[in-house]
Amino acid sequence: MCTSLLTVMLANGSLNPALPSLSTDPGLTTLQQTRVIDLCSLTFAALLFTAATVGDRYGRRVVRSHSRGG
Repeated sequence: MCTSLLTVMLANGSLNPALPSLSTDPGLTTLQQTRVIDLCSLTFAALLFTAATVGDRYGRRVVRSHSRGG
């Protein structure tokens, strides 16, 4: 749980440098920027927890072998 939270926090941290370009290029307001960041983190966390659940249910090796295309 701690590792997944750390991963989500690092992913959010990588979005912070993109905030200035989000305000100038598409012309987003501060509230819209906040919603974009929240949606990105929510989507990433949902996919992370889904992958963890599948890994727990079917086994880590099976999931990793299918994710590599093998």
